[in-house]
Amino acid sequence: MNRRIRKKREKQQLARAIRELVTLAEKRQQKRQEAIDRFLTAYSAYLAKQGGAERRTP
Repeated sequence: MNRRIRKKREKQQLARAIRELVTLAEKRQQKRQEAIDRFLTAYSAYLAKQGGAERRTP
C-alpha cells in the first residue's frame, strides 16, 4: 500500500476510535445522571415520609 492510502486509513481508524470513545463517555454520563436522579427521587420520598418539619437546624 502506498503511504497516502495508509495515512488515510489510519486517519479513518483514529476518527472511528474517537467517535466510539465519545459515545461510551456519553452513555456513562447518562447512566451516572440516571443514578443521581433515582437517588434524589428516593431521598425526596424519604424526607416527605419523615415529615420534613422534624428536621431541625442548629
